[in-house]
Amino acid sequence: MKQTARILILILLISTSFRAKAQKEKVRANNVLFIFVDDLRPELGCYGNKDIHSPNLDFLASQATVFKKHFVTVPTCGASRASFLTGRLPRNTNDLSNEALELKKTTDEPESFIAALRNSGYYTVGIGKISHSPD
Repeated sequence: MKQTARILILILLISTSFRAKAQKEKVRANNVLFIFVDDLRPELGCYGNKDIHSPNLDFLASQATVFKKHFVTVPTCGASRASFLTGRLPRNTNDLSNEALELKKTTDEPESFIAALRNSGYYTVGIGKISHSPD
């Protein structure tokens, strides 16, 4: 199984467990901080670059999970983000477009793991272009 598929499955399992626990116990688990940056080269100390001074990110990385081998499933940014957030591999030409995530918002499935957290009672905030939406 490819590394990307393993990562997507892991994210889906985590989000599903958060959802199940929140629904069962009506209590939220710990806070979740998800930092997603596309087009970022691994030019930080936590990736082994000794020339870059990034103490705050390195400290955060020392207490977090750092993915060092992530590959995209689609060569376009919007479609790649849609695949990453939903865990669904592209299956048709709509899934290959940069509007893939916007198209998925018109249907109930597949739900992004961020939407699953929101539906489980978490307050979610997205900053930047990960989903191209204000929330």
